[in-house]
Amino acid sequence: MIEFDLASALPRALRLSDMKNLGNDLAKRLKMRQSRSVGVRFVSARDMQTLNRRYRGKNRPTDVLSFAIPDQSSLGDLAICSSYARKNNKNLRGELIRLLAHGVLHLAGFDHATARTEARMFRLQERCISTVLSST
Repeated sequence: MIEFDLASALPRALRLSDMKNLGNDLAKRLKMRQSRSVGVRFVSARDMQTLNRRYRGKNRPTDVLSFAIPDQSSLGDLAICSSYARKNNKNLRGELIRLLAHGVLHLAGFDHATARTEARMFRLQERCISTVLSST
């Protein structure tokens, strides 16, 4: 099971049950045997730009950043910019679930550096989103 630990207020569009369902589905698909936590902070566009500049050298906001923590109990932390996500998608709930899934997959070692790895990662991500959205 993947448990999301919120370090900020939950955006209105997202439900705690969405996060719980996503955590369960991701853990199952990733064949995780032990429970792991993922810290989640929803940040402003300004804060996201600062984080993106500091950690990736890109002076602009982005939608999600992943910070891996090699630990037995935690996969790492995610920073998600709700306002950036809102600009890119009319279904904010679905987009926030997508960003959570995307970030966790990065923490689990997935990337989208090549067409092949991108297809694999995005296919898994979209399956998780479909499962969560259809469970409510």
